[in-house]
Amino acid sequence: MTRDRELIIDCDPGQDDAIAISVCKNIDRLKINGIVTVAGNNDIDNITNNARLLMQTLKSDIKIFKGSKGSLLNKVYSQDVHGTTGMDGMSQIPEINYQVEKGNFIDFYKETLKSKKITIVAIGPLTNIALLIKTYPEYIKNIEEIVIMGGGLQKGNVTDYAEFNFYADPEAAKIVFDSGIKITLFSLDVTEDAYLLEREYEQLKKGNYLAKAMFELINYYHSNGKKFGYTKCSLHDVCTILYLADLNIFEMEDRYIDISLHGLTRGMTLSNKSKEEKAIYNARVGKTIDRVKFKNAIINNILELDSKLYGKL
Repeated sequence: MTRDRELIIDCDPGQDDAIAISVCKNIDRLKINGIVTVAGNNDIDNITNNARLLMQTLKSDIKIFKGSKGSLLNKVYSQDVHGTTGMDGMSQIPEINYQVEKGNFIDFYKETLKSKKITIVAIGPLTNIALLIKTYPEYIKNIEEIVIMGGGLQKGNVTDYAEFNFYADPEAAKIVFDSGIKITLFSLDVTEDAYLLEREYEQLKKGNYLAKAMFELINYYHSNGKKFGYTKCSLHDVCTILYLADLNIFEMEDRYIDISLHGLTRGMTLSNKSKEEKAIYNARVGKTIDRVKFKNAIINNILELDSKLYGKL
């Protein structure tokens, strides 16, 4: 059933992060209380600058907080598929004057959770959220749900076993899944089918500045991804937002998820069959996707938001 949601988006923009946040900005019942960045697709400074550029492009006044600069074990990874800055592709980049808040991101989470129920959309490594759980456990009761893009039950995309967001900080992922908080997970098993064809995303070129910028980001992501063996333009992170928009795009199933911390399988998403046989679950997991509905929702929302922000051509 469709209802309003108060969100904090924890992210590492990222072309698909940018598309996800842009789509979210056009859905009235999804209110973004803040953006918290995390090192993932690139280092924390580039990632935070990408968030600033995106929020400025969206003519937003949403607060941005700089989050963790590395994993819980102080390791930093990056993904070349996103380019030098982590969000390459836009041809017209203005001077960025969007401000980053001076406060600590964990305190922002705490103060927000003191006053309202929040859904966290986690589309980067889970470092910030693990730190929140460990620092202020008394407030996690006000986390209504964490909607995560990460993991892969059948395969990885960094190693044979591990997907990037969980591989970047498996200790954090394990803390989150062991927390008892309601979790919804979109793993590679469904997000790899969340793709756009070139002829589909080319429709964005008929829009104004925002739509054209999103076309350029998607097109770069698609073209550069081919160099790394990715044949589809999968916009993984957008699944989290469209799930919250309640558009009947996904079939879901209950699972018990754990995270491997050791050896060759480090960062691997594990499903605990013995618990599932006893009907013990800690996550709802995306199982299938209606790709046509997915595609239409992205194109329509971005073109509509573009028209609102930049006017009709």
